[in-house]
Amino acid sequence: NATSSRSHTVLTLNIEQRITTDVQANNNNTTPSTPGSVRSNSTPNSTAGNSVVSRKSAQYTKTLRSKLLMVDLAGSERVRRTVSKGARLSEAKSINTSLSALGNVIAALAESNVSHIPYRDSKLTRLLQDSLGGTARTALIATVGPAAINYGETLSTLLFATRCMSVKTVPVQHAEVDYAEMCAALQAKVNEMEGVTTQRLLQQQEGYEETIRELRNQLELERSNAAQHQIAIAQHSRDAAKAAFSTELRTLLEQVEKVRKGERVKVSARGRGNNNSNVDDSTSENEPQQGLECWFNK
Repeated sequence: NATSSRSHTVLTLNIEQRITTDVQANNNNTTPSTPGSVRSNSTPNSTAGNSVVSRKSAQYTKTLRSKLLMVDLAGSERVRRTVSKGARLSEAKSINTSLSALGNVIAALAESNVSHIPYRDSKLTRLLQDSLGGTARTALIATVGPAAINYGETLSTLLFATRCMSVKTVPVQHAEVDYAEMCAALQAKVNEMEGVTTQRLLQQQEGYEETIRELRNQLELERSNAAQHQIAIAQHSRDAAKAAFSTELRTLLEQVEKVRKGERVKVSARGRGNNNSNVDDSTSENEPQQGLECWFNK
């Protein structure tokens, strides 16, 4: 067609990427030799404390699917200018219908309060649904003719490009996951974390029990030292009281002795005729002193 190059060309590239993720899982509960720590090696079997740690690798696959659309849309041309007839005219009508449907979709996407997007009005809009739906990165290049004769088509193209600029897109990664494998891998990871947590709690419990035992022993030792100190203080007080009492008693005995000596002098001044009475008096005077000495010796 020498007067029209109208056609829609769509090139679609489907890209699929599979990503395998490994999750290290711990089979056995172990007791590491260092409290509050867990040792793990890259080897299948590794020694930690007095137990053997065996690990297995759980895997799950995530599939990423991407689609690249390269579209060359037909230009906006007037039917009367293309001088199309027969089959070409029918094709031109179909192309104009698809472009009109695309314009309606763009207008609906540009409006934030529109709930229905008419993707099904045309095969072209259905093919471009993934690119126009707001979850892809979309770039649009609008071409116009500078000639004055193309004023109407240029204005229509610019208005269409302006509406396309109002469409907001947020790219979203589309991934498919084998949920059975993923569940198994996550369960293995949960088991590993539970095992590590259990080990850590047991180690903390053992540490707390050891600390309690040490504190109890220290408390008993402090109590024993305090009791011995109290006994020593009581013994010292008793010895001090006994020494003070002994001193006071000796003082009293000395005073009694002085009094007794004075009485003896008075008795000797008396006559020899009173010997019997003197004997009785000296005997009665000695009795208090002997009683005090016996009590002190006890």
